[in-house]
Amino acid sequence: MRNGEVDEGVQMQIESPWFRRFINDLLDTISWGYSVFQFYRNGQWISYDLFPRKHIRPEKGILLKHQYDADGINYRDEYINILECGDKYDLGLLVKAAVYIIYKRNGLADYAQFAELFGQPLREGVYDAFDDQARIKLKQDMEQMGSSSIFIHPDNTRINLLESQQKTGGSQLYSNLLNFCNAEISKLYLGNTLTSEQGDKGARSLGDVHLETERNINRSDKQFVMHTLNYELTEIFNNLGLNVKGGEFVFEEKDDISLLEKKHKIMFDWAAKVPISDDQVYEEFGIDKPDDYDEQKEARKNTPLPPSRGENTPEPEPDPKSKPTNRWFSFFQGARKKRAGRAALEF
Repeated sequence: MRNGEVDEGVQMQIESPWFRRFINDLLDTISWGYSVFQFYRNGQWISYDLFPRKHIRPEKGILLKHQYDADGINYRDEYINILECGDKYDLGLLVKAAVYIIYKRNGLADYAQFAELFGQPLREGVYDAFDDQARIKLKQDMEQMGSSSIFIHPDNTRINLLESQQKTGGSQLYSNLLNFCNAEISKLYLGNTLTSEQGDKGARSLGDVHLETERNINRSDKQFVMHTLNYELTEIFNNLGLNVKGGEFVFEEKDDISLLEKKHKIMFDWAAKVPISDDQVYEEFGIDKPDDYDEQKEARKNTPLPPSRGENTPEPEPDPKSKPTNRWFSFFQGARKKRAGRAALEF
């Protein structure tokens, strides 16, 4: 935005694929802790390269050819139009989420093995201990019967499957581990669990609290993007011929219906007690003030509005001269009279 209007030249770059890709990579900085971008011109468009995050040493400003090299290229001295985002000593959210992701991956593998062993019935084959041909034939037959687990043993021998006596609920142990890891990862990135999963309590008020926490995190992420675009990238964009001087990158905010409803209730509750400016109402709800506002306002003064019925408004007194009516009778009576060629029946 420049002087209250959209700059079409900058807006064309914003709506291009490279800008959307850049915003995604920029937000990934929160997970990684640090990112380095190099911007350049690609015809009429601006483009960029993202340095491989595993190949940079931010504390030294070095780009490595291999991840475990000791020396590399000093990108702060060798390259131009470089953007460094994040704290060079920050390891990001991934280092905190890694432990839960590892446990989740291992737990899922154990869960799959558990399902493979105990999700299908075990097939037992018994053969004469002195008949090798019978053992070979039995093994071939059972392998051709399907993929269920089998065990073959000689007669007069025994195989026992022993399960841990400490676990409860069978597969519930693995399911609880996966749910715990999912919940910790969700709280780490979203600040809550009830906006992505159904909770045990089922309380609407608790879900609203979780939603507000997630919105605060989203607002913080938006602020991070805005600061990068309006402060860190201004000089780079100007170097590449994109005029952003005197302008500002802004988000197009969408109205929250629940918030508007709360504003509506508060506004009109106060209007019953103290005078409220009409201009403030237009501003709060984002409504354009009509050009002929004064004429409409004067016309409404001469046209009284019908009284609105509130919760405490009493029911109107019935007219003692009026005859009681049956609403079902009046409905069907009207329907019969509308039929052509039919005589209306009187009740």
